[in-house]
Amino acid sequence: MYRPVNANWYYSYVDILNLDIIKVELINLLNSSVARVSNNVSYTNIYEFKNCPAFTNYLLSKNLLKKFSRLLFSSGPVNASLPHVDTYNPTYLRYSLNIALIDAEDSYTVWYSTHKTKLLQNFSKYPELNKNPELNYAWIDFEDATEICRARYTSPFLMNTTILHSGKAMLNTRTICGIRFSPDLTDADIQMLGVNTPLVQRLS
Repeated sequence: MYRPVNANWYYSYVDILNLDIIKVELINLLNSSVARVSNNVSYTNIYEFKNCPAFTNYLLSKNLLKKFSRLLFSSGPVNASLPHVDTYNPTYLRYSLNIALIDAEDSYTVWYSTHKTKLLQNFSKYPELNKNPELNYAWIDFEDATEICRARYTSPFLMNTTILHSGKAMLNTRTICGIRFSPDLTDADIQMLGVNTPLVQRLS
């Protein structure tokens, strides 16, 4: 069953110290020879990082380095991206900390509501995603979805990945990065990121 967690919260902008330096480090990491898993031409997962001192220090300062799971890079135009959840089981993945890296001024994430209680899953369509229960991708057709919120990439933001969502962007050079955590963020972790206390209480 499709049951979003914290269904009335979509995202919160987050201030990140040394953001410009971190962006350069993540771009260099993406362009390096580090091992990766590419789901398709638009999405690349990187599970380890080196030579990223500012990024490492940021995670350490928020007590999140030990929870780092992967970086999900999204590149190019994604206007046809269907409303989806990254996993059908929100026990595994509730949050993503998203950072715009290159030419993302026109980019935004959209969230959707639906009357459907079951989403579509085709395990042959995304074999790398679906063989792992933490990456159990599921989606819905646009005719069954209604836009309810959108966030532009004016600043990094923490987003709710358990609500149907999709990315929108026009430029071929557009690149963003989503930081994923395992085990997932707690209320204390969210507060450490600078998300205000009333929101943390609603997330409980």
